[in-house]
Amino acid sequence: MGNKSFNTMTIELNGQKQLVIGNSCGIEYKLTGDAMNPIEATHHNARLFRKAQARRLEINGWNEPATELVTDIIKDVQYIRLSAEIDCQQESAQNLILAIIKDRDLTTAQLILSLNGFNSDNRLPCTKLLLELPKTNMFRLNCNLPMGNGYTRDEFEMVVDEVLLHLVKNIVCAELRIVAYTARGLLAAFEELSSYPRNKHFSFYVHESTARELLALPETSRFEKRDGGCTLLNDKRGFALAWRKLFGKPSQGGLAIVRMGRASPHGELMNLGWNFTEMRTMND
Repeated sequence: MGNKSFNTMTIELNGQKQLVIGNSCGIEYKLTGDAMNPIEATHHNARLFRKAQARRLEINGWNEPATELVTDIIKDVQYIRLSAEIDCQQESAQNLILAIIKDRDLTTAQLILSLNGFNSDNRLPCTKLLLELPKTNMFRLNCNLPMGNGYTRDEFEMVVDEVLLHLVKNIVCAELRIVAYTARGLLAAFEELSSYPRNKHFSFYVHESTARELLALPETSRFEKRDGGCTLLNDKRGFALAWRKLFGKPSQGGLAIVRMGRASPHGELMNLGWNFTEMRTMND
């Protein structure tokens, strides 16, 4: 019953609803349940999607009743594009994240991972699981970052420098909608990215104060600084790091966006053609 090939496989676990569905050769395969009658982890249910292949795998929401079966199914599903929304307040969230990313061949894959419900207990454990992410083509990480000034600096310290460095080593193109790096962590990530012969492109948020601290590091003196210090150019390697202020005052935890990637001969970041347009339409 396993080894099916699906164009789209969808898992919905929002509120009372539980649904696992895929269409193969015109035949719809489906498991349904709710809070009162959850999808059961029976041998038959487990076999229905065992070792399936899906061009697109979509996971919307998460609740505990179907944890055992759904996590078991996902471990065996091979995908090309994935869009997953995970509630990190659920006890099973970390197991689900590992099931999505660990021990996989994602060299041609595109992933959008949205982690919701962060708190002081689950924030670092969940994001440090990204150290398990293998080499990946395109990756976007969302974390419910509010676009305003009403937050504290510590509230979004979600990813430590070692995670950023791991992602730079293993991902070709990434958008990380998170804030959590030190100035030296940024420098290490830029130097790592600049060491690669192929094109890479990263964008992510930092505190504006962190970006300014980066420019003040003595080690950055070997890079050419442009745009009033808002761009670092490694002209020997042909890579650049550029940042610009988004909003807020540095003293109030103001944010900046950082982009790193291949630079043109004029020192400008090149448009590598990487975009998430196709990924944004996955749930349309």
